[in-house]
Amino acid sequence: MWAEQDSNLRRLMPADLQSAPVDRFGIDPVYLFTINKLSFIVNKIDISLKIWQDINSYLKTINLLTSQSQKLKTRQNNKEKES
Repeated sequence: MWAEQDSNLRRLMPADLQSAPVDRFGIDPVYLFTINKLSFIVNKIDISLKIWQDINSYLKTINLLTSQSQKLKTRQNNKEKES
């Protein structure tokens, strides 16, 4: 009977090394997929934000140039009327 059991009955069973996680292989693939997907989305949002900031800057420049052009036309029209 004792030949079948260890003499120290309080001893833990040895680990099954094939199923034990080693290094990065212990990380859940769903977790990795989620983190990678979130990182991809954050990068896309950052790029989109930069594009919108650039577009906004261009629109402000166009608006400024348009208003200056209208002021010049108004001045020219006023000068023509005075002459």
